[in-house]
Amino acid sequence: MIRRLVFKLLPILLLSVMSVNVFALFDVTPKPLVQVALLDRIYAEAPSLSKLAAYERAYLAGAKVAKMDAPLYGYRLQYKPFLFGGGPIDILDELPKIKAWRADVVLGPSSSDECLLLGKYLTSIMVVSSYASDVNIQQRYSNFFSTLLPDNRIMTMLAHFTHKRFPKKSVFVLMQTDCKQCVDVGKSFIKQYQALSSSNYVTSKTMFFDHIDQLDIHSLIGPHINDVIFVLTALDLKYNYFARHVANAFPGKRLTFMSDQDNWGNEGGDTPLTKTDLPYDS
Repeated sequence: MIRRLVFKLLPILLLSVMSVNVFALFDVTPKPLVQVALLDRIYAEAPSLSKLAAYERAYLAGAKVAKMDAPLYGYRLQYKPFLFGGGPIDILDELPKIKAWRADVVLGPSSSDECLLLGKYLTSIMVVSSYASDVNIQQRYSNFFSTLLPDNRIMTMLAHFTHKRFPKKSVFVLMQTDCKQCVDVGKSFIKQYQALSSSNYVTSKTMFFDHIDQLDIHSLIGPHINDVIFVLTALDLKYNYFARHVANAFPGKRLTFMSDQDNWGNEGGDTPLTKTDLPYDS
């Protein structure tokens, strides 16, 4: 009976799908145009040329799909990449270009620090970030939005997770000095974690992650090899590289790392691994 019902409904379903596609193809009603500026720093996320090319292709492929689907939602979409370099204020060079192009929406950047920097320059354009999570962004700028939860809520969840998963371990928080969000997030986590347990010891340190291979790892991590090492960096590649470098300095020791970054990567790269392949817990 179910099979007969499916076969009866199938032509109706096919007809409805075909009608949507037909109307989408032959609808001549003018649709409003939305110009989307893709503002991002893909060079930092994929530093090697081969990975940069693959990352950029995947990035733009997503934009192409959105452009194709936009008419189904009553819009025409036009996008243009505005990709900037690795300098701390390189993003500002793209702003005159975006304004000259008359963008309606800016998609990006992913960094909270960069969003906070743009706030006083992009006052009349909607800015949507995928990853920016600093609580100050929407509090200060009503035209800035993010698809990610704010930092305080994320740190509350991480504090509860750490307290439940590692009830007898101390926590060592490492924050990237030149990343305002990293320092703010670290302080938020410490506050949330200490509110859960006064018996567990928490220490913290700010540091630069520019020359990881030159760090005195044994002096830095040696006193904390039994702790949960919470690493807060601006980029996931820095976290992955740092965790690998530390693990290699303590062979045979199963270290425990935690981060708000993606831990699926190899040393200095972004090739996916399974968690069982990692030489440490993350």
